[in-house]
Amino acid sequence: MKFKNNHIVSILNQKGGVGKTTTCINLATGLSMKNYKVLCVDLDPQANLTTSCGLDPDDDITMMNLLSGGIPQEVIKTRDHFDIIPASIALSEFDVNYSSKMRRENLIKKQLEPLEDKYDIILMDCSPSLGLITVNSLVASSSLLIPQQTEFLSMRGMELIFHTVEMIRENKLNNNLKILGILQTMYDQRKRLHKEVKETILQEFNDLVFKTTIRSNADLATAPSHYKSIFEYNEHSNGAKDYTAFIKEFIKRLRKEEQSHES
Repeated sequence: MKFKNNHIVSILNQKGGVGKTTTCINLATGLSMKNYKVLCVDLDPQANLTTSCGLDPDDDITMMNLLSGGIPQEVIKTRDHFDIIPASIALSEFDVNYSSKMRRENLIKKQLEPLEDKYDIILMDCSPSLGLITVNSLVASSSLLIPQQTEFLSMRGMELIFHTVEMIRENKLNNNLKILGILQTMYDQRKRLHKEVKETILQEFNDLVFKTTIRSNADLATAPSHYKSIFEYNEHSNGAKDYTAFIKEFIKRLRKEEQSHES
């Protein structure tokens, strides 16, 4: 069953290497396998999502062209399961190029608006920073998904993420922005530290934490080098099982959000 509304979800953690891109690819593929039409937007100058989809970030037409007034249809690339707007290193110049512009926080929102009705859901793979481009992503989004590695250092940026969300609401840049949830990733139950961090996250954030935990899995790390999602690379792996469970939760939470808007 399709969503009642179109959803734009930012996937964000200011620490790199926590599974943002892995989550974006597998979430997009899993949703498409359930007949949702998905667009992924790569907002990271490192362009990991772009390269993981088998695209060249040095190609002429990327997200920066769209922001510069390029034709949207030329920017959108079609993959087997979802469409993608690729990134390039040029995105690293976003703050410098647009910081003096009027309504600079709304640039991405403005460019995505004509595309919203074409997709059930748009997923934005954010840069591991809280600069202007990330603020743009949050202003354009209905929800925020936070992949959180079960290690101590990955917890330190959570307070800043929550502060940024509150700032966006307080400044009336996006009053409707919701934190969809925290997805714990790269979990190894053999490691005592991982167990301790997992419990700490659950205690501190309670219902915001998804019940599903993504276990550390070699296939999840290998699949992107073959330009495949975990479902295409090894559908019987723990990674595929975990993301299947997560996607069910993800859909359920979005439906709950829709119900809360109606009431």
